[in-house]
Amino acid sequence: MRYLLLLSVLLGTLVYAYPQAKWQEQQDDLAFYADVMVNAQDGSHRERAATAFNELISSVLKDAQSFNYSFEKIKWVSTMVPLDSAFRVITWQWQNRLEAYDYAGVVQLKDGTTHWLKSLINEPPDMEYSEFSPDKWLGQVYYKIHQYDAGGETTYLLFGYRMSNAGTTIKTAEPISIVAGKPVFGKELFFDDKRHGKNRLMIRYSSNTTASLKYDEELDKIVFDNIISIINPYESGAVRLVPEGTYKAYELKSGKWRYEESIMDAKYSTPPQQNTKTNEPKRDLFGR
Repeated sequence: MRYLLLLSVLLGTLVYAYPQAKWQEQQDDLAFYADVMVNAQDGSHRERAATAFNELISSVLKDAQSFNYSFEKIKWVSTMVPLDSAFRVITWQWQNRLEAYDYAGVVQLKDGTTHWLKSLINEPPDMEYSEFSPDKWLGQVYYKIHQYDAGGETTYLLFGYRMSNAGTTIKTAEPISIVAGKPVFGKELFFDDKRHGKNRLMIRYSSNTTASLKYDEELDKIVFDNIISIINPYESGAVRLVPEGTYKAYELKSGKWRYEESIMDAKYSTPPQQNTKTNEPKRDLFGR
């Protein structure tokens, strides 16, 4: 009996250790493909690495234990997990051989169910007022998630960025909901002086500058740069979208985010800084 118990323990240890060892090897391969996918000079190499990365991460997430696998050590891949760990959102970007930006990702629920995100090729004109599904998703890389309670309901906000092929960057504050077991991106939560609210907040600015859109814990508000247009002195007839130096905000009131014109006060005698620990990539590594 003693030997049978010992054998049972040893077998259990081996069964547990095998998938862990396999995951370590897969993690190294994912890190390699992600590095090539983002940083290779040759576009065909980036595309080849992106295909290999997609295939491998799809295989990894089929594992019953995969929700417990951490992707935080894999550079160039963003993993956002809310405080209650109800799900996680994994996203990444790369440039294809035409130097256009491609986006991909997956939402994995706590029970292991996966919903793969398929990015829209063209940006819809009504992005601020639209809801998106996994198969029609506004492709972006998420760099922060904020979980909060509104009237007894747990709500999640994803903060993301999207590089435009027209030389601009879009940052968003986007609600995510799990409805009937499927993720829905966007919800009418943002209101200003108009009758109808927006499904997401968006700022657009020139990619050769930087701007902030974040949830400020000290102020308990969503804070973002005021973006203005200026004439580009280095290119005839060109316009740049740049931060003006003041900040706007939305404050949570009765479960809705309400707009404020300006929040310049003593607390913001210096500009609010973007969290440097986010997964937003460095400019030079993306040719920006």
